[in-house]
Amino acid sequence: MKSEPVSFPFSKLGLLIVVCTMSTLLVASLILTKPVDPPKNESARQLKAPAPMPAVSPVPMPDLRTLAMNLNGGASAPPTPAQLAEEKGMVAEQVGLAITWLKSTSLQTRIEGAEQLGAYPSTESTAALTAALRKDSSPEVRLAAAQSLSQSETPDTATVSALLIAIADTDEQVASTALDALAAYLEASPPGSARASQIRQGLRAQSKNRRLPAALRQRLLTVLSNA
Repeated sequence: MKSEPVSFPFSKLGLLIVVCTMSTLLVASLILTKPVDPPKNESARQLKAPAPMPAVSPVPMPDLRTLAMNLNGGASAPPTPAQLAEEKGMVAEQVGLAITWLKSTSLQTRIEGAEQLGAYPSTESTAALTAALRKDSSPEVRLAAAQSLSQSETPDTATVSALLIAIADTDEQVASTALDALAAYLEASPPGSARASQIRQGLRAQSKNRRLPAALRQRLLTVLSNA
């Protein structure tokens, strides 16, 4: 039996087109799958990360007290007996001068004398100030004396007595200053101390004084109630 030749459905031209198309697709796939190298100048466009700052040890704060002592040559030496005697003499001189001013006929001089004595508390100063608070004719001088007496850290009996009397002063400002000073002394005094008892008894006595202004009496009673 004679065999027949096999015929292909594609012509030679069609077969050529198919081969070319497959070759093109193969080349394209190879190009797409191949990694693309970055441009040579890409690294130039990239920003460089800043270099880390070197670690700096903290600087300790200086001891100001130590520096001051070093500048002054270290701790100051205690005053010598001669220096103490000289200082005591200067204070006595200032107190004596201020007491002289309190006797002046000049109002401003007496005021300055009362103010000066407040800076040098002593037995002599207290005696001069209490006398001025009770006897000086000028309310300005009496006010300066009351203010100076209120600056004492440890008021004695004479100071408390003078301030208690000054609550009844005809000048409202003098009376108010005296009461404020006594209230502060009472608050700072230990409970049951002689000073606290003296102040309370004096305030109770003044609270019965009908000549005092009503507002001042009310403040006085408030001080007693808070004591």
